[in-house]
Formats: sequence, C-alpha cells, structure tokens
Amino acid sequence: MPQLFVDDLCALKSEPLILGSVCHTWHDTDESSLGDLECWVNKALPQTLQDSLWCNNRLPKGYVILEIIGPKPIHFLAAEEELELIDRSLARGDVVKRHPRDAQSGTVIGTTLSCTLQPQWIPQDSSYGLPVRAGSVEDQIDNVDAQDLQFDAKYEEGDIVTYKDWIGRVVDVYEEVSLRLGNGSIVVVEDSKELKEEPPPTLMQMLKRIGYMEGFDHEHHFRCASPCYQGQTVTTKKSNIRRGQWIFGGYNSESSTVGVVVDVRCVGLEVDWNLAGDFRSVTPPSSRPDDVIDVDTLESGQVKVYDNSRLPRAVGDKMEMWHCHGSHCAGQHVRFKDPAGAAVKYNGFSDMDGRQKGKFHRVEKRWTQGFDINVLLTRETRCTARIQWQDSSVTEESAVSLIPYINVDDHDVWPGEIVSLKEDEQKKIVDSSGGSTILARRIGVVQSMNARERIAIVRWFTNAEAIICSNVPEDNSILISGSKLGDLTDDTSEMSLFEIAAYPALNRRRGDIVLLLPKPSFTSGMGMTIEQSVPRYVWNHLWNFGATDAGYNMPSQQSSHTTETTGNLQLQDGSRPFRQDITDSVGEVVDLGFDGQLTVRLGLLDEVRNVKCSVDRVVVISSSDDDTITTRDPEQDDEEDYNDFEDDGYTSTSPEECEPISTTIEYEGGDRLDTDGDEGMWLTDDEATSPIEQSELLQIDLRSTQGEQPKELNGMDLVDGGNTDIQRDGHAWKSIGREIQIASYHSAPASFAILEGLPSSDHTFVSGAVPSLTNDQFRRITKEHKILQSSLPDGVFVRTWESRLDLLRVLIVGPRGTPYELAPFLIDFQFHDSFPTVAPDAYFHSWTNGIGRVNPNLYEDGKICLSLLGTWPASKENEEWSSKNSSVLQILVSIVGLVLVAEPFYNEAGFEALVGTEESKMTSQIYSERAFVLSRGFVKTALQKGVQGMEDVIKWLYLDESGPGMLGLVIGECKILTGIKLTEQQTERNQDGKSAQGVEESEIPRLSEGALVMLRRTLNWLEEYSQ
Repeated sequence: MPQLFVDDLCALKSEPLILGSVCHTWHDTDESSLGDLECWVNKALPQTLQDSLWCNNRLPKGYVILEIIGPKPIHFLAAEEELELIDRSLARGDVVKRHPRDAQSGTVIGTTLSCTLQPQWIPQDSSYGLPVRAGSVEDQIDNVDAQDLQFDAKYEEGDIVTYKDWIGRVVDVYEEVSLRLGNGSIVVVEDSKELKEEPPPTLMQMLKRIGYMEGFDHEHHFRCASPCYQGQTVTTKKSNIRRGQWIFGGYNSESSTVGVVVDVRCVGLEVDWNLAGDFRSVTPPSSRPDDVIDVDTLESGQVKVYDNSRLPRAVGDKMEMWHCHGSHCAGQHVRFKDPAGAAVKYNGFSDMDGRQKGKFHRVEKRWTQGFDINVLLTRETRCTARIQWQDSSVTEESAVSLIPYINVDDHDVWPGEIVSLKEDEQKKIVDSSGGSTILARRIGVVQSMNARERIAIVRWFTNAEAIICSNVPEDNSILISGSKLGDLTDDTSEMSLFEIAAYPALNRRRGDIVLLLPKPSFTSGMGMTIEQSVPRYVWNHLWNFGATDAGYNMPSQQSSHTTETTGNLQLQDGSRPFRQDITDSVGEVVDLGFDGQLTVRLGLLDEVRNVKCSVDRVVVISSSDDDTITTRDPEQDDEEDYNDFEDDGYTSTSPEECEPISTTIEYEGGDRLDTDGDEGMWLTDDEATSPIEQSELLQIDLRSTQGEQPKELNGMDLVDGGNTDIQRDGHAWKSIGREIQIASYHSAPASFAILEGLPSSDHTFVSGAVPSLTNDQFRRITKEHKILQSSLPDGVFVRTWESRLDLLRVLIVGPRGTPYELAPFLIDFQFHDSFPTVAPDAYFHSWTNGIGRVNPNLYEDGKICLSLLGTWPASKENEEWSSKNSSVLQILVSIVGLVLVAEPFYNEAGFEALVGTEESKMTSQIYSERAFVLSRGFVKTALQKGVQGMEDVIKWLYLDESGPGMLGLVIGECKILTGIKLTEQQTERNQDGKSAQGVEESEIPRLSEGALVMLRRTLNWLEEYSQ
C-alpha cells in the first residue's frame, strides 16, 4: 500500500462504497491539533493507539483520518493498509516524484480530470411532487470531463475577487436559503446558519457494520448544513421557519421542519481587500470598499471571481490544452455548464474510447416550482497530470503513480527558474535587524538539472542588474524598482547548486495569482530611469506589495509569436490594445519559459487570453503555496539608500520553523537546585548573605578540565552526536576517519579560560551597551564559570575576559559521525541585565556565505533555535529556561548532543514524524551532504580569518604537531571523498591506529558532483594553506 497524503481520495477495502478524502496523516509536519475532531474509530484499535490520538494529538504511525465524501463532514480513523487509493489531488505548480527515493522531481504544468457524479435527485414517473432522491450506484454518471462542469456555489471562502480597482479574498459568504417543505410550501429561512444536516442512516449502518464506533454523542449527528446547495435535505428549528419569508404557502405548526433546499442566493460577501489600482490614473484609486459587499453590488456584475479553469478560446500549443482543476475535488457540488448538451453527451452509451458515460437525468423545473435542483455531488475523480521533470523532459502520468514532494530541498531548481551566481553578488546590510540588499549581476535561466549530481545547466542574461531586498521575510523578498534582467544570450554553463541561488524575488511559481504592472520610468536609487508618469502613490503601494518594473507582451490569437510593446498592450495583428485596468491586470502564472518569460493567463477577461511577461513585471498577490493575499502596510514608504554594496557579509532574515530542543542534566561541581518553582537567583546560602567584590570573581581555579565527564554527559553519547530522543532511520552520516578524544591530549589548551585585556573586537555583543550587573548577577555568572570549568563536553572551548565578564565566546568541534565532524562552530553569548531570569543572548557565526543554513537550528542571521534560549516556544515546562535549573552548560550540551547530529534534516519542526519514511531519506541525505560541504568551509574560514580569543585553540586543533592535526585529517578525508589517492605521508598521518585510508569503498559516502565542485575548491585552498 503506498503512503497516503493529505487530499488523497481513498475507499475502504472492506466497504468500497465508503469514500473519503485524507485530511490528516501520521506524518504531517504542521502539528495540526486533533483535539476537537469528532472521529469514528474502529473498535479493534488498541487502547494505546487511541490514547496516542486523543491525548497526544498525534496519529499512530500508519494511520490517517478521512473525511467521508457525502454529507457534511464525518471523519473516521483508518490504517493505510485498510484503504485503496482512488485518486491523488494535484494542482498546477505542485512538485512530485515517481518514487520516494528518486533524486529527480517534476512540476505539474497541467491536469485533466474525469469525474464520477452522484445526482441528488432524479425524475420519477409520477406527475406530481418532488423527484425521487438518488443514491444508488446505478444513478451515478461516470467519466465526466471536468471541463463540462462548474461549481454550484458562485462564491466560496478563499475565492479571489475584484471590485472596481481593488482585489481581495473572500473571508465569509452570507447566504439566503429557500426550503421546500413536505407540504409543498416554500420559505426563505431567517438564518441559514441554523440549518442542520443529518448523515444518511445507511452510511452510519455501514460504518457500524465494519466495526466502527462513534467518537461523539448521538446528538452531534446533526451538523451545520452551511454552505448549502440546491437539492440538499436539511432540518431546522420551527422558529427559523416561522420567522422566515414565505414565497409559497404559509407557516403550519404541524408541518415537519425537514425540507429540501431549492434555492441558495448569495446576499453578501466579507472580503479582505488589498489595493490593485488603475495604474494609468494620476489620482489615487477609489476608496477602500466596505469589508462586506451587499447583494445589490453583487448583482450589479461589478464583483468578479477569478476562475482558473477557464481557457483561452484559440490555442496553438498542445500544452495549453492542459488546464488545471486543483480546486475541483471529490466531495464538491457541481452543475453542468450546459445541462441540455450534457443530457445528450452523457446519455448512458459508451464514448469513442469505449468508456461508459452514464446517463444524466435532468430534473425539469416544472416539478420543482421553477427552481433548478440539478446539482450533482463529485463522488470520485481521476486525475492525469502533465509533468515537466528537472531534466526538462515532459510526460503524462496518472496522479496515483506520483507522490507529492513535500519537503523540498532548499537548493532544488527546475527548468524556467531564474537564478543568480552567488560569487558575483554584492551585498549590503541596511538595518540593525539584519535586513540586507543583494545586487545580482550574473543572472540566468535554468534549462535543465541533473538532480542526482546536483548540477544545473543555466543560460545567462547579459547586462543584468537585479537588486533584491531581503529586509522582509525571505519568501517575500522583493526586487527594487529599476532592476533588469538584461538580454538572454546563448551562453550556457553547468553550475553546482551550491553556486547559484533561486531567490523568491526572481521567481514566480505556476499557480501563483499575480498582478501585472505597467512599464514605469523614473530615477531609482541605483541611478536607473523610471517613467515619472506613474504616480508616486502607486509606487509606494507597489513597494509594500513587493513590486518592480519591466515589460510584457501579448501572443496573438493566430500565432504563438509575440511582439515587444511599450506603454499599452498591443496584439501583433494590430487589433485594439487592452485598457490597463484591474480586469486585464490580474492573472495566473501557467508556464515558466526557458527564455525567462512567464506566461500569465488573464482569467477575468470576458475572453480569456495569455500574455508573456518578464518576472519583474508581476507581483504575487496569492501564492500557490498558501491561501493568503499578500498584504503589507500601505502607509509604509521605505526610503533606504541602496547605492552602496559590499562584497563581504551575508544575513538572511527569514528564520523558518525549527525543532525545539531541550535536555536536562546535572552538574559536576554544583548540585542541581530544587524545582519548587522559585525563579530567584541561583545562589548558595553563603553567597546570598555576604557582599562580593568583582575581584573575587577572578579567583577561580583554572585547572585543566579535561578529566572524566559526568555520567549524565557520557550517557548522552556526545562524541557521536546522537539524539537520544529520536530514533534515526539508519541512513546517518558515515565517518571514514578515526575517533579523536581531545581530552586525551595533555598539550590541549584549557577548555575554559578567563583572558586578560579587551574582549575580541568581532564579538557580536562587544559594541553594544555594557549591562549594569548587580552583585547577585555577578555571583550567578561566577557559578556559571565554575560549572563550565569542570563539566564541559569534549571538544568544547569557552573564553571570557577579565574586562567583560558578561561576554562568553564558545568554540565547538563538530562531533565525529556527523556531517559536522572536525569543523569549528563559533557562538557568542552575553549575560544581559535580565539574566538569569531570562536566558543569555546568543549568536551563531554562520560562515556559509549565503548558501543556506548549515543546520535547521542554526540560522544565517545568527539565531539559534532552542527552547532554552527562548527562540522557540517550549511545549513542556521543563524545556523553558529556568533561572534556578538552567545553565549555559545545559545550552552547550544541547547544541553538541541534539543539534550537531548525524541526521540534521529531522531537526526541522515536526520532522520527527518523517523518521524512517521513504520520502524523507533522499532529502535527508542531500541535507547531510550540504551540511558536510558547508562545514568544510568553516575550517577554511577559521584558518583564513582567524578566531579572536581562540587563536591558540584553532592553532592547536588544526596545525600543531602536538595536537590532533585536524587540518591533515580534514584534507585526507576530503581527498578520499573526492576520489584522490592519499600520499604515503598522508596515509601515515591519517592512520594512527584507525585509518581513513583502506576504508571499504562501499563505506565511503558518495557525494554528488555538485557537492564535489564546492568541496574541491575548499580542499585546494586547505592544501595550499597547509603547505
């Protein structure tokens, strides 16, 4: 049985008539709460698994929760092995693989969908009354083309709508519902939210027959029926009917309150608006519409819904025949666009391919008092997807033969994406929060990618100048006005994925809803010309929206060729240009061209058309990754100067979620304090009652601390970097070198020392305000020092300064058996004014040069994601920093033992659920490969730039003959990994009892060619340095 994913359509093997859509899986990483979910559970489910579900809000491994296709939500728990996969929901822009262990992935560029429909009602032979309720398999209509269908509801929550020059997303829909009661009377109920729906008794009986029991009280059978659809059977309170508006007949207290919905009228929309604007106007746009649009406005036709299933009339390319039905799925209520034509097409006979079509029995309005109840339930879907793979090939695949590639590697690219060569970038830090701008001068379009070798073929632009601002979250990074891609050349190169970056600001995804911009021109901060005719208020807004400028053009209806235009849009055949208003400004990205051009489908036009444009002419207003409208404060007007750029320094400002980490230890040289909840200072009785001079703080025994570690620390197996809380899947990083016990070297520098003189000038916190520490705080710092003296794990060195005891600098040697082995990791700490009530400030020195994080918990902007540091919300009380029970040592032990681990990929938030799953193994290996290559660069940086305050430690670790000779080990092991044979001298140096030379070839980790490109560069530098 294949692993199931959210939105998969499945049938119970024991009762195939029960279909459900997966809404929660055991491997979900979003930590969605299951606590309030009412769910049917099989009686045979062991109590321990039920406890896991209801007490821990975690599904047992191998289990999913499904929402039954049919009436209002009924959920049931089932094992994956009990289910048959019917269809997999795919949308344009989704990334998929054929097999979990495949390196190559592909992008969905279009889908076709056939449906099985269940009529709600069918005609009967009698001449009076409602048609009979449909429900048997014989009534179903099979093999219906989704292009023949439309949604029953005109408006739904989440729809993108436009009104005048504004665009927004529907938050709520207000309905007016008409019921036909059993006595033939028709009433518009007072409150449609009071309508209830009961699941069919046959469905309940089927669930009970196969061993399911209700996870809720019987009174909860009745669910809110809203949003309603015509043909739906509902019930309500008598008062809701009595106070309603009677269309036919009148209220009778003896009549049943059960009725059939015969009409649903939208009388209002609540919309979250965001400005789009008529960009040719020199005056600001109309005032913001009311959050609730009334029925008169709706029926005026001024409010339009974006429909991504509409296609251009004239299509010249086969790919354009592939539409996308990502929003059309099982469980939705639909109608035929042309009921009369559908009655002819779906007449119960087979089509030309021999497929049985089923018969559409149209219910005439004369039997329903003029109302149209020909609404059908989408019972099943069958999706076929058109996939563009990373090697640029295109295939057609059944959706069930593909698997979603959910946890995409950060460095993956696909054909048509625009990338920047990182070594040619210039960077400038523009604010204290770490915001930066990047000037990209070498920009190209990915033509294809060798996913296994991590190599991309890139076609380059000439004269490119793209200014990327990242003082907003990275996934919302924007291009500064005046950026340009230049002209596309025939120059192509093979590039390692470590050498290039596909910034979100340079790319749009298929399925993104975007806003097209006019071609402006005024002088920007970079001295580029941008037209003054575009009002300043527009650019203020577009800045907040994430906008830039450039040009776009329109394919003609007769040809796929395009013509360059300036100003207004114009067709190649000379026909009238479009008016640049909101209708022809909003579209969906449907293709990424190999020439760097986007194809945008303008779905709001009466006649849908495609336009081609450059990426810097569009603003994403709704990403295909989520359901939110891009929103920023329209009052902001950032006037930063972007003229100057510097080559060094990189800071990312988009911390992603990371795994909260905590551990509990006891200390040698200091007893653990009691846990009575008192958050006072950690002091002994003597310390608390006697005054202390700062000079006393220097009277610390600085003896060697390389003795035996406390049992609790040894028990954590810190040398191997093991995480005792997570059982890994056996694909951890394999070390090919000998173990190193730094504590066994008598010549080793002291692991803890207080240095004379001024602190390191590059210490993160040295330039900030010096905290005004009290005597109690100094005592606590003294206690911290004593603990660090006696209990530091092997390979951890700590320095502080006589002149600034509030500062710490820590160097950690990456543990063997992890991709971080032998690399230096530098962290700065400060004991601030609020210490120890609040954890000390910490900063990680990331030396990745903008390539990406070396670990899920260690960010490029210096953030360390740890519950103890308060940078991640603790899920348990003992995971938080406690002034009595926590210490700096505890933080360091957590970093060594729980952050720098053999499989760091699983440290991402929620990813522990993926341990052992097929789809995560390849991504985990790719992550570890990148971590290894990046951490080799840490060795280079430490030697090249030096580490102030740790000069003796670095020299002893990597260079001194009396030390472990880690530089020689790094070079020798890198040579083995790159396939270079070691010299006799290197072999002798590396052996020392446990040789890296002579390791079985099968035991040597295989690196991709893209990783080897970067590793060879680092290796060459290290070799030259060593000589």
